Amino acid sequence: MAWSKAKTAIVTSLVVLLAAGTATVAVKTVNAARSKAALFGMQGNWEGTLATNQVRLRLVLKILKTNNTYRAMLDSVDQGAKDIPAAKLSARPHFLHAELPAINADYEANLNADGTEMSGTWKQSKQSLPLTLKRTTEASQVAAALPADDYAPRADSALQGAWEGALKVGNAELRLALRIAEPSEGTFHAQLDSVDQGARNIPVDSLTYHKPAVQFEIKAVGGVFEGNLSDQRDQLAGNWTQMGQKYPLTFKRVDLSAQSAADSEKDYGQGASDQVQGHWKGTLDVNKVQMRLVFHIARLPDGSYSATLDSPDQGAAGIPASEAKFTAPNLYMDWAAIGGFFTGKLENGKLSGAWHQGGAALPLKLERGAAE
Repeated sequence: MAWSKAKTAIVTSLVVLLAAGTATVAVKTVNAARSKAALFGMQGNWEGTLATNQVRLRLVLKILKTNNTYRAMLDSVDQGAKDIPAAKLSARPHFLHAELPAINADYEANLNADGTEMSGTWKQSKQSLPLTLKRTTEASQVAAALPADDYAPRADSALQGAWEGALKVGNAELRLALRIAEPSEGTFHAQLDSVDQGARNIPVDSLTYHKPAVQFEIKAVGGVFEGNLSDQRDQLAGNWTQMGQKYPLTFKRVDLSAQSAADSEKDYGQGASDQVQGHWKGTLDVNKVQMRLVFHIARLPDGSYSATLDSPDQGAAGIPASEAKFTAPNLYMDWAAIGGFFTGKLENGKLSGAWHQGGAALPLKLERGAAE
């Protein structure tokens, strides 16, 4: 399915696609009894680092047992991705095999004699990399989003605040959102979102400011920004460098109060059967892989519509539609940055239609759900 391949991995990694989900997936294997016996000794958290010349990503594999059913989930700590579900999990003494089809990934490993370490191969998107995971009781955690109060602009901080910019890569434009907090003079905490990829809260490893020069680095994706702060403190102009390529990039300061006011005017409806605005949930069947999609559709004060998309099983959240049109009963929503669009009809309080991407059109039925 083109969905997992269509994400332009400029800010996110070329090695591990961002993915997340909370689905509970039972063990699926030819010999379930033998797998369960072997998995009994593998329960817990396992952590390691996936490394290339440009990228180092901490991964945490969590093997859990609930009601006599085993499941596994993966966190990509440095990408802010949590609870990637394994659709297939099998084991035998001193061997583990986990499949994560939502991100086109597969991990096979051998367990050492004392059960403290597993070593094997991570395969994804035609790449194979060695990966060793060690058992741990203190696994690294995916960072939570910075609280808004932490990065609210202050007169005594030149950088603290919210910033937005866009990378132009070929015909694609990727919007970026940067949040900077300066809890004490010269000490910075920052996070980056790749808005059009749905990647949120990517930790910035280091940020320095020597007036007017600003530099920050995200080691997980091998990316560095170098630029200068304008005299008015409203722009950061410079270059983004990643994987040996350099791209012009300018961040502009965001008015948080105006942004909040605009968001408060979005109407997500009351669930009436003739209203398209709301939160809609459905599942795509992609070559027998279940991919959950969530549409958040809002009606704006002028009568037009906006929409965002979540793909929970890939860790994508809040991807803004480039266009959303509703003329009852027909709905059209386009996501130009990922080359996907939805066409459908609202009938009897339900949405049905098709998701189009990469030349494929897949049936998609959606029902209203609560906002999450």
